[in-house]
Amino acid sequence: MDARDRRKTTHSVSVSLLPTNNLNSTMAMTNYDPNQSVSSANNTRKKDASEAISIEGKISQVMESFPLQLMVETDRGRYYVALISETKITQQEKTVDASNLNPDLKVKIHGLSSAVNQLAMTAQVIEIKI
Repeated sequence: MDARDRRKTTHSVSVSLLPTNNLNSTMAMTNYDPNQSVSSANNTRKKDASEAISIEGKISQVMESFPLQLMVETDRGRYYVALISETKITQQEKTVDASNLNPDLKVKIHGLSSAVNQLAMTAQVIEIKI
């Protein structure tokens, strides 16, 4: 079977119509196309774009990649923060270099959330707290 045939393949899936513990319950058959997107009634809000967010926490890790990335521990969880060349970093209201970002520093970060991961963001402004 070549790739073109594989894209057109459909699969049969059993779906229970009623919640039950009885294995002999009524079942319905439906066709499932693995290339078709699936929506869920539990996932009614689809996040298509980045949103402005602010977080406050402590830097737990500095990943010296390009672009620089931070891991920041907050009350809401661990955030992955990407810096861009336009990210402004301040300490006591003065602009400082990204080399001032170190583990255990308390920071307040303003930026844009990731459209894919709710605990990831791109920093626009990082304020180092004293």
